[in-house]
Amino acid sequence: MPRTPRYIDAILVDAAGPAPIHLGHWEGTVGAPEALRAAQDRLETILLELAEIEAGQRILDVGCGLGATLARIDREHEGVELVGVNHDARQLAIARTVQARNPLEWVEADACALPFEDASFDRALAIECIFHFASRRAFLAEAARVLRPGARLVFSDYVLSSERLDARLSREEIGARIDHDFGPWPELFSLDVDHAAMGATLGLTLMASIDATEATAPSYEAFGVPRDASEGGPALLAHLHRTGALRMYYVAMQK
Repeated sequence: MPRTPRYIDAILVDAAGPAPIHLGHWEGTVGAPEALRAAQDRLETILLELAEIEAGQRILDVGCGLGATLARIDREHEGVELVGVNHDARQLAIARTVQARNPLEWVEADACALPFEDASFDRALAIECIFHFASRRAFLAEAARVLRPGARLVFSDYVLSSERLDARLSREEIGARIDHDFGPWPELFSLDVDHAAMGATLGLTLMASIDATEATAPSYEAFGVPRDASEGGPALLAHLHRTGALRMYYVAMQK
């Protein structure tokens, strides 16, 4: 199974139940601690609106974390079938505490080798995780395989921009520090990933691509990450994001 990022270890120490572990989408300044949860809910809202979830759908959440997204879908929709995938048994143990009213299954598996039949899902989600996978293309190929014709894939992705990289930071330094705290990130230097072109080769048509870099950058302040880029991996990640070198995209594709 793939390696679990170090930051997840810290999150699991204090995890009391299913909760989002992604960045937020901000529409104002960072305020009280509860503002982070509201921003995280807002990010999920945007992605779930792109997914256009309806009754009768079978929905897959790849890299499901602690199960918060599927728990929300379960609360807000009736008549759906939910499946969460994660390679980390510790995260799935927390996700399994979700008390669902819809059919809900948790599966321990590699996102690039999904253990499901072809054309078996109507929607697939991957929130803030595909950059950790061994290969974006391999994951998109698996998503395309398990989706039915007309089905939709929605994900958020971090992409490095070649035009905005700080010349004072070497690729070796960036790679080592990011991998230490946020690895695996095997395609960190797949600069300026073209989601549309990659998806098109796999039978996936781009429906939407939203650059959410500025809207997600305030999350680092909410998490208390130092602004000095020399202060470890999180500070470097925040620096890359705040300067626009590391960009966040929300993407929707249809098979």
